[in-house]
Amino acid sequence: MFSSRAAVKAANGAGPCIWVAISAILIDAMEAEAFGYKSQTALTNEEFFALCFCFVDDTNVMESNNNVETTGEDLLPSVQSALDLWSGGISAAGGAINPAKKAEMSSKLTLQEPSGLWATLRRLQPDEAERTLGVMMAPLETGTAQHLALREKAKNWAAKFRPQHLLCYYVLPLLKATALKTLEYVMPLSTLGRSYWVSIMSPILQASLHKAGVCRSFPRVVVFAPLKYQGLGIPHPFALQVFHHLSVLMRHSTNRTKTSQYLEANLQSHQLKTGTSFPLLQQEPTNTGILASETWLKRVWIELDSLGIRVEISSPPLSLHCANDRLLMDIFIDALVDQEDLLWLNWCRQYLQVTTLSELTTADGCSQTAASLAGQPSGHFVTNYNWPRTRRPGPSHKQDARISPGIQRYFVGTFSTERIGCNSLKSSVNGQIGAPTLLVGIWKGRPRNSVCCIFSRERNKTNMLYNMENLCSQGLSFTRSTVNRVVEFERVVASRPS
Repeated sequence: MFSSRAAVKAANGAGPCIWVAISAILIDAMEAEAFGYKSQTALTNEEFFALCFCFVDDTNVMESNNNVETTGEDLLPSVQSALDLWSGGISAAGGAINPAKKAEMSSKLTLQEPSGLWATLRRLQPDEAERTLGVMMAPLETGTAQHLALREKAKNWAAKFRPQHLLCYYVLPLLKATALKTLEYVMPLSTLGRSYWVSIMSPILQASLHKAGVCRSFPRVVVFAPLKYQGLGIPHPFALQVFHHLSVLMRHSTNRTKTSQYLEANLQSHQLKTGTSFPLLQQEPTNTGILASETWLKRVWIELDSLGIRVEISSPPLSLHCANDRLLMDIFIDALVDQEDLLWLNWCRQYLQVTTLSELTTADGCSQTAASLAGQPSGHFVTNYNWPRTRRPGPSHKQDARISPGIQRYFVGTFSTERIGCNSLKSSVNGQIGAPTLLVGIWKGRPRNSVCCIFSRERNKTNMLYNMENLCSQGLSFTRSTVNRVVEFERVVASRPS
């Protein structure tokens, strides 16, 4: 907190307690005005929200919109209102926010300086990291900024440690209690590789080992080995990072904390994005890693998989709509589709907002629906998933991805100006796996737009769902007795005069 008036100074021992009392009132005011991040989980539609993230006197205020189609420009007025309320509350308490420490999404946002003047906030690119709650973070995290920041801290520690005169048996305990604790603070959020941590520890070990009576070039395998194996007992920072990641996943999921809600929402979003039968942590990064968005959870998943560590967190599965139905991405992965082709197919699937083969086909499973042939979402199924914003792929993307003719039959002319191949779904993919020749069976749910379908209890009283467009094109007729049975979906869904 920065102030030109009667604010709580940084050296005040009661400062954190005073700030907790003040920030609680400000957070209540933000909640009363309906500011904050609000969203729903991708698969179960459970609501979750967050007003801000606080650590001592450092606070991150967030603002969002429930509609994924809302652009950043449309959100700016709401962000400015939230910023005005938060900074106004701090000003009323005798403090102010330093604009130099703020990094917002647009240079159009303004904030009152400690001097009382209004300043325009800095604009950062998605891959440009900023120190937030003591950690270098960015939406498109690469780890480079965090590595450089920790490396600089390690150099500063080494420079201050070299002139000190200590007994050799005090050095290693001091190293663990000071330098390692500084590095450990960021480990729950950082996902740095082993080589990064070796680079960060290098100046620390160069300055401390010889003071402990150990050669500076002593084998690092022994330096980081436990005492019971005749090592120096200095924990490897990469191992500490992995431990913190496991702790976050297991502790929060078990205790059902607020963080567990965000982890669950992230897991569901990843499962909808990858479109497979298993939650993200049970998938193989070599198969579906290219499909997942760049998030902290994805980076931890890849890290644990490289170490042979398996963590299972239950997540709701994607729904199948009828017997013999299959998830599209499972079909493509089983067919050993190339990774680049798989990425393009998943892009098409997300734009169409489909997860299963039955959502692309007529009810008898013999051909694609008119909507999928036109490259438009049909909306016939009540999955109620919260899909991410996805733009429509064009023909150039298909050519760039080099989709093979066998794969094209699953998206027949969907994103092309002219149809490619035939519209039959009975052909095989790369000559290895064939789509079901008939999807007619017991349907597990009703369509969203039920007027497009005909429902019947024929064939041993099983629930049969037929696409009206497909059946009528074959010249089929329906008797009055059949029409009388078309009452399953809360209303008569379709009828034809006998």
